[in-house]
Amino acid sequence: MLGSTGGGSIRIDFWVMSCRAFSRRIEHHTLDYLLERFGVPEVVLSYAATERNGPLRDFLESLGVALSDGDVRIGADAFSERFRAPVHRVEVEVG
Repeated sequence: MLGSTGGGSIRIDFWVMSCRAFSRRIEHHTLDYLLERFGVPEVVLSYAATERNGPLRDFLESLGVALSDGDVRIGADAFSERFRAPVHRVEVEVG
């Protein structure tokens, strides 16, 4: 994941995750971690529909996010209403 913070949000320019990771719901933990760590009201994701990002598309649709190429906004409140913490634990190292 590559992005930046500023202006009260997190911007994600690149999010690369294997389909195996998505099948384990790591994307939920990742987004939850970012929202909690930085305490922002939303994450802005630079999105472009491709043949290979079906798991990301499915994840975003499960959150009720309206998809179109360009910036996609994921609100912290909307995410927390739909997020169900998986039973596994994630450890994050920020460098």
